[in-house]
Amino acid sequence: MFSLGDIFLLCWAIYLGYWIINWRKVKPTKEKRLGIIHLRLIGIIVIVIAVLVLKRFHALPSCRFTQAGCSYSILISQNAFFAVQAIAAPITIAGLIIAVFARRKLGRNWSSNVELKEGHELVTSGIYGYVRHPIYSGIGLMGLGTLLYVQSIIALLIYVFVFLIFAYRIKKEEELMTKTFPKEYPEYKRKVKALIPYIW
Repeated sequence: MFSLGDIFLLCWAIYLGYWIINWRKVKPTKEKRLGIIHLRLIGIIVIVIAVLVLKRFHALPSCRFTQAGCSYSILISQNAFFAVQAIAAPITIAGLIIAVFARRKLGRNWSSNVELKEGHELVTSGIYGYVRHPIYSGIGLMGLGTLLYVQSIIALLIYVFVFLIFAYRIKKEEELMTKTFPKEYPEYKRKVKALIPYIW
């Protein structure tokens, strides 16, 4: 029987499938700044899916943010607990839509690593007119929604780890873009926030 948890599994499966299908539909590499990190991200996505499968079959460790007796508990009512889970699904779906739209907008300029493509174009229109790294914004929302649903310390640790990877990757990407587009990128960076429109 289809359950709430299946929505999260489906979202992550769609994300992973879309990326795999479009993996090689990119321009040839001209300059590489950072490699192999995409393998770590795939590993993390597989772990997220595994956590959701464990949650689906009630095999995830029992300590949750809402459960008394755990040192990291945040005690809320049972109604609030279900309310949090209910808003988690729309957040995850919104993140998936943002990530896919952003990947589609980048087209053949996309890369699994931090690298420069031959004939690389600076994409600043569409969703890239609101944030400089909308794929990361989308994945961040997917992770947040999944975290709110799972409510497990394991999921929280994964989320923090992924955030640190993204922060490092953004730094390297922006160094490469500034080097490649010394006039255009600093101006783009000045006008458009990195991850959250008008905020950060």
